[in-house]
Amino acid sequence: MHPHILPLDDPVTKFDLLDRIIRFAPHRWVSMALAALVAFALAVGYTVRAGSPLPHIHDEFSYLLAAEMFAHGHASMPSPVSPAHFETIHELVEPRYASKYPPAQGLALAFGLLVANDARVGVWLSFAALAASLVWMLQGWSPRWSLLPVLWTCLLLAATNWTYTLWGGSMGAIGGALLYGALGRLGRTRTPRARDALIMAIGLLILANSRPFEGLIVALPAAVYMLWWVVAGPVPVRVRWTRVVLPVLAILTLGAGAMLGYNRAVTGDPLRMPYAEYHSQRGSGPAFLWGTPTPLSPTARATDRELWRSDVTRFEGLKEPRTYASSVSRRFRSTLGTFLPLFAAFPLLLLPWSMRNGRVVAAAA
Repeated sequence: MHPHILPLDDPVTKFDLLDRIIRFAPHRWVSMALAALVAFALAVGYTVRAGSPLPHIHDEFSYLLAAEMFAHGHASMPSPVSPAHFETIHELVEPRYASKYPPAQGLALAFGLLVANDARVGVWLSFAALAASLVWMLQGWSPRWSLLPVLWTCLLLAATNWTYTLWGGSMGAIGGALLYGALGRLGRTRTPRARDALIMAIGLLILANSRPFEGLIVALPAAVYMLWWVVAGPVPVRVRWTRVVLPVLAILTLGAGAMLGYNRAVTGDPLRMPYAEYHSQRGSGPAFLWGTPTPLSPTARATDRELWRSDVTRFEGLKEPRTYASSVSRRFRSTLGTFLPLFAAFPLLLLPWSMRNGRVVAAAA
């Protein structure tokens, strides 16, 4: 019998179950597989509970357009003969027909189309991959506490649109998990492995192709740490460069080339993202307060004009300190109201188990 696993024929209490999960966590690949299976089952279950809703958000249709094109081997399609009849929100019709969004979510949905002829399966599989990548991330920092928090997080996120809409959300989180999982491994050893460096670069590319701005914010602390590590880390200079720096640069170079190629296939300009092209054509309020609104196209339809006025009005309003503070406060309260109770319940969940086992520190953490 393996020393880390309790006998399966023992009477199981809820405290024994927590013990088993915590002791089971160091089994790396099996823990990842278990988390993925649980996450997949939760995603399917909550989708069924939600009534398997059809796409109804504009973003979903845009992602589905990208998925259909990717599944058929195309980055974009030629502009329709009558572009005006195909114009809709979040989709380009000129110079090519394509989604305005970065390709990561579309690729996830395309995988679902390829394996099951259902884009929603791609959402479920990406949620399962998120669970596995979160376990892998935490194993790089604290193997013993790598499984239970992930199972709790999956239970939290399964009830959101990350599982039952094509909007998803898992792809960006997967990128962050790979990035910080690799960082934990590289920063805690004197013998770094090129594999972890490659995974770090892949995580960065996923962030760049799912949520570029948020991904940049998430990656900045890791970039600062890795810069220090490369310049003054405890690992010999030759090892740092051959096992970390060069592999990261190689993958990022290949990824950057693919991103430039995708931009060119959609907009005709390698340095122009589809998102930027879409908003230059349709007009919009700027993404940041220091920007200026993009003028509305003279040929814009009534729907586009209404959206443009709403966008610019909101932007102008946010310039007022009181309005800006109110908007930030409202978003902050909404986020806390959704997630804080469940996250706060996690240490309370462990409290009886910790007291029973004399592990008060774990409960406090």
